[in-house]
Amino acid sequence: MRQIFIFLILSLVVVDTRAEDVRVRFEDLRRLVESRNDRVQAAKLELNGAKERRGHLVRSFLPRIEAQAAQESFKVGRQDQKAQPTYGAEASINLFNGGQDQVRNEIINLRAERKEFEAKASLTNELGKARELFWTIVYHKNAVALMNDMLQINAANLKAAQRRIASGVATESDRLEFEMSAIELKREMDQALLH
Repeated sequence: MRQIFIFLILSLVVVDTRAEDVRVRFEDLRRLVESRNDRVQAAKLELNGAKERRGHLVRSFLPRIEAQAAQESFKVGRQDQKAQPTYGAEASINLFNGGQDQVRNEIINLRAERKEFEAKASLTNELGKARELFWTIVYHKNAVALMNDMLQINAANLKAAQRRIASGVATESDRLEFEMSAIELKREMDQALLH
């Protein structure tokens, strides 16, 4: 899976001439990971949700008001059906809950701290993966460029060997050596492009 991802990035950045050039600098990796990585985004959302749950202890002491309204219909004997409304209101305030509110508040704060650490760990892990991929891509890009240069130098040396052979100064083995070297370089380049 990782090799496929690297190949796709290489094909987008190095090989594909139809797509626009994507320039990614090492300094941009943190910003890109923070803004575009799904795992980092999910960790941030979880952190924000955990922070929103804070303040439970204060909210538990706010008064709670409930209102109820109902209507009861009944019939006695042969008389007409009658309706009687019922109303009610209730107000309650939490003065003491056996210390449960404080414990619950501490649990919520600890969960928020844990989510904060998890968000930092997620960013660190994903940034580490991005940096590793970045340097792998840079390595492969430089290796391909170096092999292209070596192929050009080898082609120039092959032409020089053919001129020496034509003038009688060198033998056919010199030409074969450069042709074999060109085949080996092309094989290594193909292998570097696949990785």
